[in-house]
Amino acid sequence: MLVGKSSFSMLNTVLQLSWTRCGRLAATPTSSFKHKLHSFNINRPKEVADLLKIKELASAKLVPRELTADPKISACFRSTIRTGVLARKAGMMQYWDEQGIMHPCTVVVIDRCQVVYINPVKDSKGRVGLQVGAGLERPYQMHKFLRMHFAYNGVEPKKKLAEFRVTEDAIVPIGTELSAKHFVVGQYVDVIGTSKGKGTQGAMRRWGFAGQSASHGVSKAHRKIGSVGGGRSRPQETPKGKKMAGKMGRKRVTVQSLEVLRVDAERNLLYLHGAVPGHRGSWVRVRDAKKKPFEPHKVPPLPTYVPVESEKQETFVSG
Repeated sequence: MLVGKSSFSMLNTVLQLSWTRCGRLAATPTSSFKHKLHSFNINRPKEVADLLKIKELASAKLVPRELTADPKISACFRSTIRTGVLARKAGMMQYWDEQGIMHPCTVVVIDRCQVVYINPVKDSKGRVGLQVGAGLERPYQMHKFLRMHFAYNGVEPKKKLAEFRVTEDAIVPIGTELSAKHFVVGQYVDVIGTSKGKGTQGAMRRWGFAGQSASHGVSKAHRKIGSVGGGRSRPQETPKGKKMAGKMGRKRVTVQSLEVLRVDAERNLLYLHGAVPGHRGSWVRVRDAKKKPFEPHKVPPLPTYVPVESEKQETFVSG
């Protein structure tokens, strides 16, 4: 009986503690957490003070000029570096030209790409930073500082951000939309993306080793790399950086000098000749090619394409 009474009293105390804990949780519902998450007011001076100081310094050092549609022919001599765009890889297809020749083609989509911020700090070459955003993101799924950053610059929240280094004569004002007409047919571009992850692979696939002989004398070692320390003064040690099996892929890759085969301005599509790193739906950066100068009749607009008034009215009516 004594053991039963002691166990009953212990059970009673445990239940009381659990009920008090549940009462505390009920007193602080999840609405308070949501309130903290959504408590964003751009009019609060304490939260925006730092951004205001940065903005004043930026406007004092660097004031972007008004955007005009004026292609610059001297850009073919690489005196100007334009900004790039953020795009999504849609996939690959076959592209047939006018002569009936088939070319492997990658289609990328420019999804609501806009200029978000201008970084006035110059690098060693005198270039400034142009922050570009693309895609749409829900405001409550990002950090409070990012929400404040987008709201202060008057740009809707973006899914992806990237910074491009441009010269001062190629600065684009904040809020300007970068469409597919930022590029022209026939020019060359560089595409930067993250390659597909292959996981752990052997040395033959990872580094292109030939493997060992498939004739006499080799037993169950056809795909092995062989010795890893021979031919040195200290053969008992493996040299640093030896190519061996391991993780493969999921790295930043730059594919240079891809030709623009077609520009679909209505759907904001770019048709690029060749393969682009990454899987379908991944984000890539598309910029002007560094190793291919512009041809005189294939010079893109500087700093970007500006729609004519008639095009703006047609777009407004169709929307």
